Amino acid sequence: MKAKLKPHVFRAILFFHFVGLAATLGARFAIGIIDSQTRTAQLSVLLLGRDLIDISQRLVILPGFLVVLATGVALTLIRYGLRPPLWVWIKVGLVVTMTGIGVFEVGPAAAAAQKWAHWSAQHGQLAPQFVENIARSSAYGSVVRVLFLITIAVAIWKPFPAVGRRKPQSKRAEVSSAVPSEAQQSGSLA
Repeated sequence: MKAKLKPHVFRAILFFHFVGLAATLGARFAIGIIDSQTRTAQLSVLLLGRDLIDISQRLVILPGFLVVLATGVALTLIRYGLRPPLWVWIKVGLVVTMTGIGVFEVGPAAAAAQKWAHWSAQHGQLAPQFVENIARSSAYGSVVRVLFLITIAVAIWKPFPAVGRRKPQSKRAEVSSAVPSEAQQSGSLA
């Protein structure tokens, strides 16, 4: 029964993994549009844009990313057990790096930008700190996006085979062992 259940569980977890990816990427795309449309607008529209971005990050991107993390670990354990191939460890390193940059750089810069957007709307002028925090958030956010794309590429490409697994023999080796050599043929004739 366990062998019959495993493929179905794997497919269900994979479905949620792709749902998390779609939520993360889709919301990130929407945030890019919101940011580009509201960054140079009036202060009230700028404030609305920053509030929408904050809500999207907290309620869509973060949960989607956490779903991707949890399902990624589950898929790895189901498929490879406790000894995954090297490419999985590369993905883990990339995800840890993305998470660290997101938590320690992008998040605080985005929160500060939202705070300065509120200050700007209340005082009727754009705070210079807003621009600084937006630039910092954008720069580190771009690094996270590039790492995210590299992670997807590694997951698709799978550059390193599993450690300790045997490679199948080539067709030439199978054919050469099946066909007797000339020495073997002449020895059998003599």
